[in-house]
Amino acid sequence: MEHKVRIAEDPSSPCVYLVHGRAGDASVMWTFKQAIPEHFSIISPQGIVADPIGGFSWWRVDQDSFGTREYAHEKLKLFLSEVEGRYNISPRKRIAIGFSQGAGLLSILLHRDPNYFDGMALLSGFVVTGKVECIDRPKTKIFISHGENDSVIPVEKARAGRDHLINNHFEIEYVEDPVDHKIGAKGMRSLKKWLSEFITQH
Repeated sequence: MEHKVRIAEDPSSPCVYLVHGRAGDASVMWTFKQAIPEHFSIISPQGIVADPIGGFSWWRVDQDSFGTREYAHEKLKLFLSEVEGRYNISPRKRIAIGFSQGAGLLSILLHRDPNYFDGMALLSGFVVTGKVECIDRPKTKIFISHGENDSVIPVEKARAGRDHLINNHFEIEYVEDPVDHKIGAKGMRSLKKWLSEFITQH
């Protein structure tokens, strides 16, 4: 899978995975680098299908189905299982940040393996609901930021996803901004603060 990286000198440094949305690429999420501590590794994979409007997606929205989402999940899972060995890192904490469709894809992985990531930020996205494959309380801490005026993914979807995760015992920090399909200033500040807690508390 095509990807972009920034590897920390310390192989045990926390690692942040950036998962873009529809019609993106391995570089488009690099704008969130400003929120990530300098000594963290960053790995940003690229979507697996060419999108008709340009760039790459995890599945085509005109072919959205359980099968296409499942295939994307399996491809991401395989990438995660191999990429750290490729760069000889063993991060003590793993954090994922997904935007829009990328957030939806991460939510699938969250349900299947709620203890793989220590933290997961779902930005302007949605939660693919399902059974959480975990008996005990999941460890992954969740950050959700969404625009109140989002015309692509209505804020009601984000609120429903938040409630679903709360009902499944995830620890949630939820932020809304008066913006459209993007992360506003309040959301970015809150994301930076949330990420900094993985330094002070972990």
